[in-house]
Amino acid sequence: MPGDCPNPTVLVGWLHRSHKGDAARLERRYFVSNGFAVEYRRTPDPTTRTGQFDLRNVTSLDQPAPSRLAFHIKDKPRTLDVFLEAAEDAAAWRALWASAVDEKALSLALEASRDAALVDRFHELRAEQRQTRALRKEVTVLATPKPIAGATGQEAPPTAADPPRNQPQDSAGRPQGSSSRSGSPRHTAEEDEDGEEENVRPTPSFKQ
Repeated sequence: MPGDCPNPTVLVGWLHRSHKGDAARLERRYFVSNGFAVEYRRTPDPTTRTGQFDLRNVTSLDQPAPSRLAFHIKDKPRTLDVFLEAAEDAAAWRALWASAVDEKALSLALEASRDAALVDRFHELRAEQRQTRALRKEVTVLATPKPIAGATGQEAPPTAADPPRNQPQDSAGRPQGSSSRSGSPRHTAEEDEDGEEENVRPTPSFKQ
């Protein structure tokens, strides 16, 4: 039984599969069932993979014949038939997949193949994977830079002290055309050569 293995949710070996339900047109494939992920290859080499599916996406798992399992997989139009007659560990494959899929997807013929220890292990695996996804999402949120308050990417509008753009200025830096009353003190802030503001005291006026 798979439960006796160091990792009970992993099983590999040669099986036959067909997408046409015809036992006379079988294709020999090397199956790798690792947790909820199942893939099949032409050889044990991972680069020869010809198909894959997730056991959590199995909507129905039937047993039309003692040595045949029929997988109905979400978003896949064709049924995947897997034949176990040539597998020495056919009971192990049957127990592994019957324990991994949702109980509602299991046919009555396979209920006896469901292993309680394996069901518990797959429940733990689901919880571990949900926790891993939650942690990854949290790390992504923390790593995303937050926008700076008030930073809109637009220039600030000119203040009343700023001259309009492209307006000519006189030698004192005042916009041309502006007028001020004679003898009134000037309370302004001018910039020095280094670009820093320095306060300019008002010049006293003397009456003659």
